[in-house]
Amino acid sequence: MNWLDLKLPHYIMIFLIPVLLSPVFVPPISAQVSETANQGTEMLPAAYLSDIDQPAYYPGHSRDPLTMNEENQSYLPAWYSMITNLPGDMTTFATESFQAKKIPLYVGIAGLTVGLMTIDNRVWKKERTWYDHNSAFHNFTNDMVWTGDGRFQIGIAGIFAAYGLAFNDHRAVRTASEIAEAFLASGAVDQLIKHISGRQRPADATRPGGDWTFFPNPIAYTIHVPQYDAFPSGHITTVTAVLTVIAENYPELTWFRPFSYVMVGAVSMSLDAYGYHWWSDIPLGVFLGYTFGEIASHPFTYNLQSGLSHRPTQLVLQPVMLNDGVGVSLNLSF
Repeated sequence: MNWLDLKLPHYIMIFLIPVLLSPVFVPPISAQVSETANQGTEMLPAAYLSDIDQPAYYPGHSRDPLTMNEENQSYLPAWYSMITNLPGDMTTFATESFQAKKIPLYVGIAGLTVGLMTIDNRVWKKERTWYDHNSAFHNFTNDMVWTGDGRFQIGIAGIFAAYGLAFNDHRAVRTASEIAEAFLASGAVDQLIKHISGRQRPADATRPGGDWTFFPNPIAYTIHVPQYDAFPSGHITTVTAVLTVIAENYPELTWFRPFSYVMVGAVSMSLDAYGYHWWSDIPLGVFLGYTFGEIASHPFTYNLQSGLSHRPTQLVLQPVMLNDGVGVSLNLSF
């Protein structure tokens, strides 16, 4: 029997995930990172930049950059930060998105999307033929699709959280929190766009390239999800977000970013072959995932004038004393 024809159950793949992530958790690597952090500001992890574009550390900064790095290394988010940070993430996304300097990027995404739409149907039919007639490709496709359905992302976050709590590793706990945060934020925006675009999945398409029903009826959407939820790809959005958070928090793993590109490509191809998404659903999904992954993995916004750190917008939970008991207040701080 050809070993490629063997299909691994998903629960076996769950046990393979820690093996894949094992280089992240090897103690000598963490020790090496601590040593290199003392060699100069050029070695500081990208996860602690002031925002997506502007570094917080540079020669002549008003505060000692090494001191600031030590503070960030010890930063441990609250268990609910993945929720309370969401308003700030959305605000940052809106602020970053609506800028003139981003126009070339959006033109590129739109051009790539339209270009892929012209070949969507032909590529889908070809990959579907492979899926139906090649058992190895069939099994590989099913497993890659599974990695984008949400359970994989939550599982990765759980592994980081378990390791971080067990070994008092703040970076691992922070990575887990930021993975969940990026997953929730990017998924919410992805769902909003899906409910606007209303594009059919390849496997359920009634015309080549799938029909588009802009602003579909919410009830019809809920009952017949495959008829409306292809664009953009939520699988790719969340997979990209998770990989981005890990890459930003562990920049010493130089192999991880190339691995991420291969992973996103494999999941994209599998989604098309499986009939969940067209190739033209992928570019916007990658953009959303990468952007929210960057936002979540930069927990502080630094004011370079004062050296203070803050989140511009945050949902604050706090207990309050009432005349007839105790309650909880929700405050949106700016």
